[in-house]
Amino acid sequence: MDTIKKIKEIYTIEKNTKEGNLISTTKVINRNYDEIIECAINELETKIENKEDRFKNMIITDIKNTIKSIRSVFPDLFKRFDYCTDLKGAFTELNSVSVCLADSELTTVHELKNHLHHRLNAFYLNREYSLLNTNTLAISHLDRGWEQYSFELSEDFNFISETNFGFGCVSYFYSVIKYKNIILAPFSDIVVYPHAKYKQIINYSAKHCLKYSEWASSFNFICENYYSALKNERAFLDKYLIKNSNRIGEDLKKFMTLDFNSVQTISDNYKVLDYYEYSTYNLLGEKYCESIKVLKLIEQINIKKYYDYYYNLLLELKKDILSMLEDGVSIEIPKNINLLETKKIEFKQKNYEILKNKIKNRKRKRKTRKNEYFYSEKKLEEYLSYKYEDYLIIEEAYLEYKKELYKFDKEISINKEAINEIPNFIKFKNKKLVK
Repeated sequence: MDTIKKIKEIYTIEKNTKEGNLISTTKVINRNYDEIIECAINELETKIENKEDRFKNMIITDIKNTIKSIRSVFPDLFKRFDYCTDLKGAFTELNSVSVCLADSELTTVHELKNHLHHRLNAFYLNREYSLLNTNTLAISHLDRGWEQYSFELSEDFNFISETNFGFGCVSYFYSVIKYKNIILAPFSDIVVYPHAKYKQIINYSAKHCLKYSEWASSFNFICENYYSALKNERAFLDKYLIKNSNRIGEDLKKFMTLDFNSVQTISDNYKVLDYYEYSTYNLLGEKYCESIKVLKLIEQINIKKYYDYYYNLLLELKKDILSMLEDGVSIEIPKNINLLETKKIEFKQKNYEILKNKIKNRKRKRKTRKNEYFYSEKKLEEYLSYKYEDYLIIEEAYLEYKKELYKFDKEISINKEAINEIPNFIKFKNKKLVK
């Protein structure tokens, strides 16, 4: 069973009054109360070491007495804290019974340890907040719910660290750069990540894992970009927008060179979805259409040169991508479907006969009825479902057989789906890129 990790550092953003920029810092927490808790736990473990499960009520009493003892010398540990015990979970504040049990409901030493470690973490973080000086603009936390730190550089530029911890699937940890109140999103992620969509990436400039240690990444991101914009706002915009535009262009070009029937790597952290899961023709069409949607974001920034640069980059790729998709939907994908269906029939004929013969041989050994044969896949499945449960080897072989058939069916289905969807991508591109 996992034990809760101790928080040993506090991360902050400090204002450098001399130079006017921001500094990301890491400070070691003085965990001076840990020894009290460790001694109390050790004493409890020694006391219940030889007690068996049948003495559970006595163990629970010992745990309660240990809590009372700690509370008498360290009452501040048992205050109510704004502290999230699980950043990804739901209803995970410190006193949530479902995740971190209330003091009165702890029944094992392990539960008590985790509970007290959570409380120690919350206590130390809360103490650090009270020690902030006037130059500290932001500090790492584990507060549940929506929280935001905002740093305004100028009338146009704003840098934000934003969290929503402890709200299940809608939990997040973002760093945001706003220019004229428009989020500078990492729009090249649309092509870099297989499942990325325009609507998802426009909410942040950097997305962080839901871990306490990610505060260092968030604060470093804020400080480094703040300093870069401080030196030259227009140069910062040039670098950010042109760099993302070029990356989309480069990755789309690499995409067009792939073997569309295999898994390939087209950049450091990019993998095309396995062919069984997605038609690469379909993926190319989808990614190009999502890239076109980025025009709306760049248009809002209202600087013509960035819009023209990105528009012309997409326009340059339009003819080649359009040609590939049209060939795919009219020639390559139908040809692939025919090939897959032929291979599926060959596979069924070969492997079905092998399975049938295995069963016939096993039946002879068991002296079952001689005239029981299997003329269809359905009858074979019924036989394995209702007769001779000890035929595990045959059953496993049959499951493998069904698994391979599913792969063929899935791949054929995906190709047929691509034939239906690609015309929509072609129509979208022709409508949005009119030159």
